[in-house]
Order: sequence, then structure tokens, then C-alpha cells
Amino acid sequence: MEIAAALVGAVATAAATTAASKLTTLIGNRHCEATVKEKAQFIKDEVRFINSLIKSMPKELGLSPLQTQCIVQLSRLACEIEDCVDLFHTGKTNTLTYDIDRLKTKSLEMRERIHTYLEIEKKMVPIGTDRLVEDHRRLLGTSHWGVERASQWAAAVPQELRDLLDDSNHRFWVDKNFNCLLYLCLFPPNQDVSTKPLMRRWVAEGLVDGANVAAENLRFFIDKSIIRSIHTSNNGEVETCQSTSQMHACISEKSKSQNFVLVCDGAARITELAEARRLSVHPPANGIPELNLLDDLPRLRTLAVFPADEANPDRYEAALDFFRYKVLRVLDLKKCAPLSEQRLKDIIIKHPQFLMKYLSINLGNINELPRSIMELNQLETLDLSGTASETVTVHKEVLLLPKLKHLLGKFQLNIMESNPLKSHSGLRDFLTNKSTLETLEGFVTGTRYGFQALMSLMKCLRIVKIWCKSDASQANLDILSSAIRKFIRRGTDEPHCGRSLSVDFEACLRGFMNEIDPVTAGILASLQLHGKLSQFPPFVAGLSVIEELCLCSTGLSWEVIQNGLIMVKGLKYLRLVEDNLVHFDMPPKADHLRSIERISIVSSRRLDITIPDEELPLLVSLQILCQALDVSPATANIQINHMNKLEKITLHHQLASGIRTKWEEGTSGHPNKPVLSFIKGP
Repeated sequence: MEIAAALVGAVATAAATTAASKLTTLIGNRHCEATVKEKAQFIKDEVRFINSLIKSMPKELGLSPLQTQCIVQLSRLACEIEDCVDLFHTGKTNTLTYDIDRLKTKSLEMRERIHTYLEIEKKMVPIGTDRLVEDHRRLLGTSHWGVERASQWAAAVPQELRDLLDDSNHRFWVDKNFNCLLYLCLFPPNQDVSTKPLMRRWVAEGLVDGANVAAENLRFFIDKSIIRSIHTSNNGEVETCQSTSQMHACISEKSKSQNFVLVCDGAARITELAEARRLSVHPPANGIPELNLLDDLPRLRTLAVFPADEANPDRYEAALDFFRYKVLRVLDLKKCAPLSEQRLKDIIIKHPQFLMKYLSINLGNINELPRSIMELNQLETLDLSGTASETVTVHKEVLLLPKLKHLLGKFQLNIMESNPLKSHSGLRDFLTNKSTLETLEGFVTGTRYGFQALMSLMKCLRIVKIWCKSDASQANLDILSSAIRKFIRRGTDEPHCGRSLSVDFEACLRGFMNEIDPVTAGILASLQLHGKLSQFPPFVAGLSVIEELCLCSTGLSWEVIQNGLIMVKGLKYLRLVEDNLVHFDMPPKADHLRSIERISIVSSRRLDITIPDEELPLLVSLQILCQALDVSPATANIQINHMNKLEKITLHHQLASGIRTKWEEGTSGHPNKPVLSFIKGP
């Protein structure tokens, strides 16, 4: 049986590939000494040779304990190589020559040791052992007297994973990406995992090569039923996922054998902690003493804490002593109690985590991020969303982080940054030519100089969220209007990039949305507008293509909205959170609306809805959250049987029983038998 060999071997192959890639960057670095490059090439060759030795192991019987140990050692060496090269590239270490010498010696010794192991292994298969018994022994990696446990584990491998491993077309994919699945062991069982942060963690850990590959992996896992989609947004995007109990148990077993993720609840052994690469702390509400951690955890690259409700912060306080860590890439304390100012200084200044790429923390009432954040120059994701402070003040230094791609929270520039483009001569050039910022969710526009003046310089921006304050000056709104136009125009030049814009102007006293001039042939993948409008915004009506549109509390009627969309093409998702719609009727032969695949209507007032036969033929999902709804497929108002792609209907949970029954009858009579669900609404 090859399942264990495939699962465990995939980890080693991925580690060896990453190590070789890192060494290649070192060899090609012009600042690296020739002798170091020569030794790096030697190590690279040794890693490949060791991996080849492991891949040459007999596969028909799975893996023995010795073979598994070989893979563990290769993974450990690969991680040390990665840490060494990454630290060199940060410019924060001067020990490269020593580290490379040490790794060269270690790789040579490891190759000789593994070769010896494999020679010993050939002599260890008991003579006369029943083949099925030996299969089970090797599958689990136990001695021949562990057959019963091996059989139990073999039976526990989910069928979906068996099918994937048995398919030769996907074996290479498994070797390359299995670590992404093991990473789910980091989260508590049965916890919904947000997909966007998950994919950003994969990238930060180096488990995938970029966001596109991460998205492809997630889709693959879901399509193959390896993980489940738990919550899908109204636009069809998977927002949260989860592994099944059986899958979680299976990958946890493999994760433990490879020391991939150590789950710590206060009972972890010291020896396990010493080798831990990823530590996930799950403090319960009671019943477990404080964490028992070593003073030095130099190999740890991910720390995540998921305290139970009402868990005492003292139970995980030891995990927040950052002097223990040297190579952290991912730090997730979002679910913890608010971080103190001293702990924040520890992360950035006192015990700086120079390799940090993903930082997600709860700042509590801390309302300003220090300039010293610049020390974490490898940061790719900075997530400060959900903090108690309404707005977090930042300095220009956060925008000068050379690798920052995702800035999440509600930000404003420090009031002393009256015009950073003048006070910092290199800021304009950096934002224009070097900034990698793709997601800015988001910033506030008020009276002070702010992000609105810098937004138009950031050419890589794809996702932007903006809040307009009640004190927003006309000058700043004019600057913001110009920045929005430039953002849309760039979408026209790069239609494949999919730009998303969200503007909350509910508190703004000025009607600036109507003053934004249209952009010829403008393109947006997504647009969300929240706030009162006196008319349908001309810049929206002037768009040539928009895929997703959400209007919230605009006060516009459906007649005004649908007329405003007459010239817009490609609309796939329409969400209306409005109390003044009066009615929602699909006009016959409305070509600009026939492309809609998903509709969500939320209204606290009675709403007349009419969907004639043959309209919305591509509709996949229909959501109507209106408690006073009094129409159904049983009436002449709504026709759904012609919707050949309809999969899901969602209604208000307090819908009148008579109307509810008619909807149940209507969906049961539909050829597709769409899923009918009832959820809370206004």
C-alpha cells in the first residue's frame, strides 16, 4: 500500500524543492562571496541527492520507521536552509559564512547517514511475515506488533484522499502541495477557517508560489471534497472552509509524524516543543495550567493562538514572550485578548521578528502604530482589522514596507504627516514604482491629509475600501474623486486584474459621489456603495463593465437603479440592501440584466417582486430577505421553472407560514430541486 508513502513523502519532496529554490537565489546573489556560492551549490546537490534516495524507497509496502525518520531529517534540514537564506536576504545577519559551513557539513553527514539507514532497512523485514500484516505495519510506520493500530489508521484515511493519491495524474500535485492540507491542522477541530487569511498564510510560509497558486489549491481541495465549503458569500465566493472530522484526524496523524504542526494545550512534551516549526495554542476556558515552553524556540516559524471563550489570558501569556522566537513568519493573535503596548514593542523593537510576513493582531485600544514597524521589512500582510479603536493611525513608514501587499484595518495618516510627499523625497518614487500594495481595506477621508492623496500613485492596488467621515473637506473629496477615477481607468488598461472598490459615505454630508466624472470604457470587477444618493451616480452609469454591484441604504428606487444600469454590461451579481425599492420587477427583454447569476435583496419594508418567465435565465442563487414578502412561485409574479441553473434560494426566517409553504412547494417542483434555506434578516 502506498498511501503512507505518498502522504509522508510529499512533505519531504516539497521541503527539498523549497530548499533548492532558496539556495538558487543565494547562488545568484551578486553580493554573495564566491566561496559561499560554491558551498551553497554543494548543499543544493546534496539535498537533491538525499531526496532522490528517499524517492527510490520501495513504495509497494509503504514506509517503515527508519524511512519515515529519513524524511523527517530531510524536512528539518530543508527548513534550516530556508531560514539561513531568508535571514541573509533581510540584511539582518552577518553569520552567513558560518551557517553555510555548518549546513554543508550537516548535509554531507545526513546523506551518509540516510544511505546507511536504507542499507539497514533492507535487512529488517521479518522472514515469513504475512504480506497484509506487513502492509499494515509499514502503512503506519510501526513495528510488526503494531498491526491492529496500523489497520485502524489505514481504515481512517478518507476515501476522498485515497482517490486523489490513487490517481497517477495527481501524484505530482500531491507531492508539491500536500503541506497546504497539513496546514489546516493549525486550526482547532470543527472551526470554520476564513479562506483569504488561509491563502495568505500559505504564501507567507512559502508553501505556495504566490496568491494565484494558493487560490488554485483551495479550489482543488474543495472540488475534490478534501475540504468542505462552509459558507459561500452571495456572489458565490467561498468565505470559510473546514476539514471533516475524519480528514482532520488523518492529516493530524501525518502532521505529528512530521512535526509539521504542534498543537499545544499545556500538555505538549518539551522534546516536541524543541523541534516545533508551527505552534498552535488552544487554551481552554479552564482545567489546564499555564503553558510550559522552552526559553528558546529558534525554529518556530508560525505561532497562532486560538483561546476558548472566556479563557484566561494568563494561560497563554508565555507564548507571547517573543524572546523565544527567531524566525517567525506568521503570527496570528487575532483571537487573543488585546495586545499591550509593551508586547507590540517586543514584536517590532525589543525582539524584532525580521522574517515576519503575516501579522494579525488585536490592538484593542491602541490607536497608533509606531514608525518602527519599518523594521519588519518582510511583511506581506498586516491585519489590524476588528480592533476596539475605531481608527488606527499610521505613519508613512507603513507604506514604505517593501513587500507589503495587504493592509487591513481602518487607517488614517498621522496628523503630523501634513504632506509626506514633500517631507520624504523618496515616497513618491516608491509608491509609483516600487510599492507592492494590492489590498487597502481601508482608509478614512476627513479633514487631514490622507491616503486619498497617495492612492492614485499605487499602481498595484486591486482592492480598496474607503470611509468618508462627516468632517471630510471638499478639497479632500475632490482629491478622492480624482483618485477613484484613476483607479477605474487602470482597470480599463488591465481588465484581467479585477479591481474592487468599496465606498462608505453614509456619514459624509457632501454629495460627492454624483460629482465623480465617468471614465470612458471603465471596468470594475466589484463596486460597493453605502450611503444616501440623490441620483444614480453618473460614474457608475458610465461603466462599460461591472461584474458585482452592491448598493446599501442609497434611498434609490429600483426603477432608478435599473435605468442607471442600461449601458453597463457583464453584471453577474447584484445585491440591494434598500428600504425604498418599492418594487423589484425584471423588465422584459432587459439585455443588460440577463447576465445576472446571483441576486440578493434585503429590505425591512414590504416589497413587490416580479420575475416574468424567460427572465434571468442564468440565475444560480436568489436571496430575498424581506419578512413582509407576499409573493411566491405559486403566484404569477415570480416564475422560476425556466431558470435551468438555479441551485439555491434563501428567504427571511420569519416569513409568513403560508408564503413559506408556497416557496417550499415551488422549489420542490423545480427541475433542479434548488436548496431552500431560511436565515435571519431585518
